[in-house]
Amino acid sequence: MDRDITDLLQAAGRGDLEAQGELFARVERELKGLARRELVRWKPGSALHTTALVGEVFLRLFGRDGVPTPRSRRHFYAAAALVMHDVMIDLARANGRRPRNVPLPDDLASPAVDHADLVDLKLALEGLEGVDERSAEVFRLRIVLGLSFEEMTRTLGLSRSTVERDLRFARSWLRRRLSDSSAQGEERA
Repeated sequence: MDRDITDLLQAAGRGDLEAQGELFARVERELKGLARRELVRWKPGSALHTTALVGEVFLRLFGRDGVPTPRSRRHFYAAAALVMHDVMIDLARANGRRPRNVPLPDDLASPAVDHADLVDLKLALEGLEGVDERSAEVFRLRIVLGLSFEEMTRTLGLSRSTVERDLRFARSWLRRRLSDSSAQGEERA
């Protein structure tokens, strides 16, 4: 029986191991493409390989109780990209990389961005979630996933002006938070 991705996601989320295996087989190639791009964005010498990164993402998405199951194919790939990014940040953290002066580029894939700097950005973004969860989501969709404004308005069901306002707020809040963190780090040095 050829089940569609949404049906497989729902069954996998309920713990159906057969559905998880079928889902993995159907999405593995696309996830490996995402993983290759993510690994290239980070400095060479990452301890992870494409297959290991894909496996870790799948485990984080389906191997823990209480983790919300992606609702659709689109939501699955968005969640996978965010989890993949989080895995890389966790790896940087584990290696003791704690840089300062994090830039807020329009495109995180830019070669000018030192992705080890994103550890501080992730911490600040977690703080923003506590203040304004929607602005944090808009920031992630635009900056981390690279969605267009049109894609964000469709995904979130918001007007373009609301999305733009949330993104401006998120950037302003994050810049302030990161500059405060940087100043505190310099005082300790």
